Amino acid sequence: MQPKTLKWIIRILIFLALLWLAIGRLAAPVSASVHRDPPGGNSAVHSAVPAPAVELDVFRLRMLEDVERAEEDLRRIAVDFQREMEELETFPLYIYWVHKSAREAGQSMHAFLDIGKLLTLKVKDLARGGEKAEAYLMEQILPPMSGWTAAYQQQVQFRVDRLAREILFSGDVLRDGLRDTLLEMKDHGAGNPEIYPLPDMEDALRNLQTSAVISMAGIGFDLSDAVRVAMWAKVRLASKKILVPAATKITAKTAAGASAAAIDGPLPAGDIFGAILLLWSVKELFDMRTDFVAEIELGTREHLLEIRAAEHERAYEEAISRLNATQTALADLRRTLERDASASIMLSRR
Repeated sequence: MQPKTLKWIIRILIFLALLWLAIGRLAAPVSASVHRDPPGGNSAVHSAVPAPAVELDVFRLRMLEDVERAEEDLRRIAVDFQREMEELETFPLYIYWVHKSAREAGQSMHAFLDIGKLLTLKVKDLARGGEKAEAYLMEQILPPMSGWTAAYQQQVQFRVDRLAREILFSGDVLRDGLRDTLLEMKDHGAGNPEIYPLPDMEDALRNLQTSAVISMAGIGFDLSDAVRVAMWAKVRLASKKILVPAATKITAKTAAGASAAAIDGPLPAGDIFGAILLLWSVKELFDMRTDFVAEIELGTREHLLEIRAAEHERAYEEAISRLNATQTALADLRRTLERDASASIMLSRR
């Protein structure tokens, strides 16, 4: 072997030896770091476990975010409900139905109202008390109005019920999320009553549950009854203006028979009809009926629209008041979270 070749072999061997020593020194700290903890000691990994106060901040932030999302949902629900109720109130079909029902009620009275029967009933009412004449007239008026009032009431109730279901669903989602977080806090040891008063949270959750349940209760919306009451008042006024004076004249003509009937017997219908024919001609009776019907028809369309608008507004306000109660419960819940967060910060600074 040539001396030059031997020299290169020796150099390569020296280089490999140095490389081996260098690698050994680099590996020594790594192997030394993987050791068992001495008896009674803790590893560096154990010392990195966050304190309960740090975990509490994480959980609190999560719950605050849940509450804020629920508040945003309620704001969206309120805007949608307001828009739907406004669209319903101005929907042309229902306005047309109001005008149509008023016209049909007038047509029914013109076609079927028997002025002779109406006056006879009113004479009996004056003798015995009661409002049978007005009740007879209401039978002619209400049927044309029953269709649109029932349909409109159904549409309002449908929207209110949907609002209540959305409030209840939003509250259920929030309560489930908060309860899960509270359980997780307890599992991690962050539910320290000195740092986080859990009873306050439970009270706030119960208030939220109560407000959501109340939102499902039916509202006092009865458009049919409101129309009936309003038309009854209108019929009474017309009766007082036209029927009562006419019936008083008839009673004066048949004073003896009316007085006897007022005690315990049937009113002499023949005498009443005779008095009617003596007091008024057929044309005058027809004109009386026309005037009476016109008195009832006067302003009926406008009156019905006002009743519908008033009942619509009352139903809307009642529904919104229940949504506001849930929003108030959410605000109380958020304040509880924020107050307890401030308390935890103060404790962490001690």
